[in-house]
Amino acid sequence: FSSYDMARFNPVVPGTSLPMVIIDTSRMRNRFEARPANNMGYQNPTEAELVADVLEAMLKNMSKKEQAEYLGKLGDKLGVISAYGAQVRHIRQVLCRRLHISAAEAATAVASLDSFQGQERDLIIYSLTRSDRKRSTQARVGFLKELRRLNVAFTRCKKQLVIIGDLDYLQSC
Repeated sequence: FSSYDMARFNPVVPGTSLPMVIIDTSRMRNRFEARPANNMGYQNPTEAELVADVLEAMLKNMSKKEQAEYLGKLGDKLGVISAYGAQVRHIRQVLCRRLHISAAEAATAVASLDSFQGQERDLIIYSLTRSDRKRSTQARVGFLKELRRLNVAFTRCKKQLVIIGDLDYLQSC
């Protein structure tokens, strides 16, 4: 961004001032990934709750009318992305519970990285998901190491990108 662009930049997330915000969970005690009951994929409950925290902070900054308009056009304004289907499903459940939105509304805003290709939204929140308790030389991040996929995630936002993840763990991989 040029200084002119930054002067006109209006953050989507209150309390932020930059187009890219990173929420590093590395120092959080409960940051670790989990396997869902079906043992398929990965989910990260802490990151799902942080997604909801960001959205609740945004909504609290709006009037009731603005909140209703935003939630009514949620799928046009917000994109929450994860490379892991289990995390997508978990985030949807958390948003339904905490934001009191329908499953259909959550499905329009929260999607896997692959299904988000070609779409853009004002705010993109990217849940990196992976944070294994076992920090070894065998640590793997699967989908996250594919640069083309990261490019898709990082270029979907029109106004602001929020990245949530355990950066210490990911750097060790």
